[in-house]
Amino acid sequence: MSSPDATTADPVIQVTDLRKTYRDGLFRKRKIEALKGVSLQVGSGQIFGLLGPNGAGKTTLIKVLLGIVHKTSGEARLLGEPAGHKSGRRRVGYLPEGHRIP
Repeated sequence: MSSPDATTADPVIQVTDLRKTYRDGLFRKRKIEALKGVSLQVGSGQIFGLLGPNGAGKTTLIKVLLGIVHKTSGEARLLGEPAGHKSGRRRVGYLPEGHRIP
């Protein structure tokens, strides 16, 4: 019996045309697009690095996948479940940058 490879198995992370827009400024009129149509897929067993400059949306993407931040549009799945589903969150560790541990 052979095991499926990363290309045929269900993806661990699947993101399709993901967008996240924040409102900022006086009366929240200014729009800031943190994610603009992000699409990616990470298969089981793949090694994946999320790299980019400051402000590229790396943290926002992780927060959307964990359900900490809600997406504006698009699709996001973590471990086969919709982004933010409790079964996915239970299996992922997240330590925010700059977090102070008592």
